[in-house]
Amino acid sequence: MKQLPRAVIGRLPRYFRCLRILINNEVLRISSDELAGLVGLSASQVRGDLAALGDLGQQGYGYSVKTLYAEIASRLGAGDNFEAVIFGATPLGLALASGPLLSRRGVSVTAVLYTKEVRTIVCEGESPKTVCEGVVLPDGCRVLPVSELESVKSRDIAILACDDEEAPELYRLVADHGFRGVWNLTELELRGSASTRVINARLGDSLMILCFGLHSGDWE
Repeated sequence: MKQLPRAVIGRLPRYFRCLRILINNEVLRISSDELAGLVGLSASQVRGDLAALGDLGQQGYGYSVKTLYAEIASRLGAGDNFEAVIFGATPLGLALASGPLLSRRGVSVTAVLYTKEVRTIVCEGESPKTVCEGVVLPDGCRVLPVSELESVKSRDIAILACDDEEAPELYRLVADHGFRGVWNLTELELRGSASTRVINARLGDSLMILCFGLHSGDWE
């Protein structure tokens, strides 16, 4: 498979998100001009990015939305059925566990691990549900103390949604237990290694860029 430039990889999630919406709206095909308008890029940039993926377009037809979506999903690993363990039964951690953001990208949450005691109940019935702090979790998602990490088999993705002061110790724990990737949602900057990749996600940073634009009027 042809290796993609880093800049193209950085734009693939934007295409992925947009194409999923088009599929949900039963759009079958799209031109590079139309796609450019939706993702906020130039048509030439879109054509260049998609050409890097292979010969996916047809002259006079454009692109098949489903074919393009499938190719980008494959490149992003959305079909690899990655499993995630969330460290921190915080409002953010529970929102991620119960919401669609992860599942829409092919990532399933197998456990939420807490460092501070939480209220958890299991609602029995034909389809038992685990409820943690009033939040209904997806099927198969367990709620456990961090001390029981050994009982969790998933070692794909660790999501740090814990308090900032807990992040360094939990990151060491994650690395020692062989997690392949870490999505760090705390304020701290964590450094990955050859065996553990780290993405430091900064939700607050994008908010501050918005605040800067509102404050200064500079949107360039």
